[in-house]
Amino acid sequence: MAPPVRYSLGDVVRMKKQHPCGSFEWEILRVGMDFRIRCLKCGRMVMLPRPKFEKSVKALVKSALPDENHRLFVETEKRMANATTEDFIRDEKAMQELGVSETDLDGTDVES
Repeated sequence: MAPPVRYSLGDVVRMKKQHPCGSFEWEILRVGMDFRIRCLKCGRMVMLPRPKFEKSVKALVKSALPDENHRLFVETEKRMANATTEDFIRDEKAMQELGVSETDLDGTDVES
């Protein structure tokens, strides 16, 4: 069984059925429980529930993210989902290199 495809904003997909204007290709404008897609020929926008969208897609024509960037994006998403407070401890050396102090990060000297 093939791994599930992760769709991103800006991806272009080829649908199984032809749109009345004659096009098969659509651009993804919204990703979530629902997908908003736009026909590349006539510009018509349609909202579809995720299951109907996934069943209707024949192929991913063009990915908005290059493969390497997409892989890094997915890995970062997974790490952030499983992150703990220890993952966000401030690195003193990095702060010195950047010229950032503790007060800068705490927001105590932020101008209103």
